[in-house]
Amino acid sequence: MEVIVKIPDKCLFLLNEKYRYKVLFGGRGSSKSASIGQALLIKSLEDKIRILCARQIQVSIKDSVKKLLEEWIERLELSKYFTITNEAIRSVTGSEFIFKGLQSNTTEIKSLQGIKYVWVEEAESVTEEAWDILIPTIREPESEIWISFNPNMKTDPTYDRFITNKPNNCISVEMNYMDNPWFPDVLREEMEACKQLNYPKYEHIWLGVPNAEAGNLIKMDKFQRYKNPPQAFDSVFICCDTAFSEKKSADDSAFMLMGVKGKDKYILDIYCKKVTFVDLCRDLKSFYLLAVDKYAQTSAFTGVYIENKASGISLIQQLRSEGIPVSEIYPTVHNAELKKDVVADKYTRFLEIESELDSGFVWLPESASWLPEFTVQCEGFKGGKQDTKDDGVDTLIYSLKIAKRNAASDWDAFRRAFS
Repeated sequence: MEVIVKIPDKCLFLLNEKYRYKVLFGGRGSSKSASIGQALLIKSLEDKIRILCARQIQVSIKDSVKKLLEEWIERLELSKYFTITNEAIRSVTGSEFIFKGLQSNTTEIKSLQGIKYVWVEEAESVTEEAWDILIPTIREPESEIWISFNPNMKTDPTYDRFITNKPNNCISVEMNYMDNPWFPDVLREEMEACKQLNYPKYEHIWLGVPNAEAGNLIKMDKFQRYKNPPQAFDSVFICCDTAFSEKKSADDSAFMLMGVKGKDKYILDIYCKKVTFVDLCRDLKSFYLLAVDKYAQTSAFTGVYIENKASGISLIQQLRSEGIPVSEIYPTVHNAELKKDVVADKYTRFLEIESELDSGFVWLPESASWLPEFTVQCEGFKGGKQDTKDDGVDTLIYSLKIAKRNAASDWDAFRRAFS
C-alpha cells in the first residue's frame, strides 16, 4: 500500500528516526499537528499498536484530536483501512487510538497498559504534575512520547522540560509557517496583517516566541522612592480601569493618581477594589475631589481618563453629566508604519511604555497602604497572561502613556486623540 502524505521535510524524523521524545514547537500554521496526525496514522497501519492522544483538559471527545485524525484519514483516502466509533479509531492491523484528558483522567492514565505512542497536543498547558504522572506510565519497549505545542512562557513546565532543559534521547524541532509548504493563503493573510499591525504579537503567535517570564517585565528596583512628593506638578491626572461586579472572579476597578514634573512621574495614590456601579461612581468622585483639593491650586489638573469599554462607557456618561472632566482612552499602540494608533493586547501596550519604567524617572512613595498589593501585582505581571490580578498595572500602563503624551508640545492634539 502506497500512501502520499503531506509532511514538511523538517518533520520526516517522526517516521524514520528513533527517540523517546519527539517535540514539535513553534508558531501557528506550521503543520505540527497535521504532520504528527499523518505520521501516527501511517504507524498504525504498519503494526498493531496502541496510541494515546492526550491533552491537559478534555471535557469531551470533541476537545480531542480525533476530528483531525478523521479528516486526514479521508484526505489520504484511507477510510477502508479504519473503523471510527464515537470514542476511538481502529485500523485494520488492530491498532487503536484512544483519547484522554490528563487533568480529569489521572487514575485511568496511571492504569493504561501497552501504549506504544503518546501524542500530547497543545502541550503548552500541561502541568508538571501531569508530566510526572504520564511519563512513567509509558513503559513499553521503544515507546515514544510525541509533543506538539505553541509556546506561551519559557517558565511553563513543557517548555522548561523539553526545550530549556531538553532530556537525553529527545529531539526538539522548531516549526513555523515558513517551514510549511502548504501554508494556506487564508492564514497568510491573517499572518501578514498581524505582522503589520502588531509585531510582538506576530512574533508570539506566528513565530512561537514565548511571552516574557513572570517577574521580569516590571522591575521594582527601577522605581525611585519619595518620602514627600513635590508640592506642584506640570500636570496631574487620574487614570481608571473599571469593572462593575462584586463577584470573586471579577476584575477590580482601579484608579491611579499621577503627577508629572519634567521627566519625573510620581504615582501619588492608587485605588483598587471590587465594587458595583453605584459604589464605583461614588468612590471615583471622592478620589477625584480629594485630588483636586490637594493639587488643583498648584498644578495643572488635566482630568480623569477612563478606558472606553463596556464597563467604562456608562461611567464616562455619568461623570460627564455631573461636570467632571473625563477623557476616553483606548487599548492601543502607535503603529509608525500605518501612522495611526491600533488596538493591541496588554503585553504590546506594555512594550510601548517599558522604556519609561526602566528610565529611573518613575517614583513610588516609601510607604502607602496600597503599596504592598501594587508591588505584588507588578512582580507577578506576565504581560496579561497571568491568573493573578493586575488591575493596578493596567492603570500604570495607561498613566505612563498619558504622561508621555502630556509631554508633547501640542497638548490640544493629544486631548483630541483621546476624546
